[in-house]
Amino acid sequence: MRDYGKMFLGLVFAGIILMVIGLMLARAQPRLDHTGLTRPPLSELLRKASMVPPSPGFTPEHAN
Repeated sequence: MRDYGKMFLGLVFAGIILMVIGLMLARAQPRLDHTGLTRPPLSELLRKASMVPPSPGFTPEHAN
């Protein structure tokens, strides 16, 4: 019978490695995309994505 614990740990380890590589690539300098324009940094994209209109009944006191 296979040792599923070691297989699971291997998958977790591989996922962590891929996540670290992705973070390193995301933090790299913005490169030119196919349109020739510089890509905005990831933090700028995340900031724009988080600017959704608040739901009705939302007050700033609940934000903290």
